[in-house]
Amino acid sequence: MLTKPPQERPFSKHSTNSEEIAELTEKPKIGSSTLTFREKCLLLLPLLPYMIPLAVVYFMEYAINTGIQPAMTFDSSIAYKDQYIWYQLLYQFGVFFSRSSVNLFSTHNVWIFAVLQVVNFVGLFIVTWNQLLPSIYIAFVWILFEGFMGGFTYVNAFYAISKHIDDLHREFAMSITVFANYLGISSSAVASIFIQDALCKHLPQACKS
Repeated sequence: MLTKPPQERPFSKHSTNSEEIAELTEKPKIGSSTLTFREKCLLLLPLLPYMIPLAVVYFMEYAINTGIQPAMTFDSSIAYKDQYIWYQLLYQFGVFFSRSSVNLFSTHNVWIFAVLQVVNFVGLFIVTWNQLLPSIYIAFVWILFEGFMGGFTYVNAFYAISKHIDDLHREFAMSITVFANYLGISSSAVASIFIQDALCKHLPQACKS
């Protein structure tokens, strides 16, 4: 009995098998795993202009949020228990707005924001210690500015890295720069213990409110 030979499936762009698809779509893997330890160390040097400002900015702003703000209380229409909530709301709004602004404004000189955030911290500590702020609404503007500096530093640092670091090294650059960010936050948590303790001893009435 004669049998009909199996017909070859006509070629179409939808009929390639899984091996062909894998071969067509496979791309060389580029990432930090391809870098040697020496290459990673050398890569740190061009990243320091972004890592150091990020660490400084986030150290200062979280020291403000957890060390200074609890002692920033005012006699106003806003209840004492709600004042810290307003501080955090305005801070987060400033961060959100500034992180969304890179298409309108960008710079690779992120150290500018670090300097401004240091001034911000020192100024807020001095006026809180001496109770020089006459109104909580001035404090609101100050905290909003603090959020702006944090967001501007973050978004401009990573935007500059995405533009100036090549594809081969970008994954490592991003991950190690994030480490600087969290290093600043973690160290500020320790420092805030002493900052808040000093302010509460000097202004016991503010911390009891």
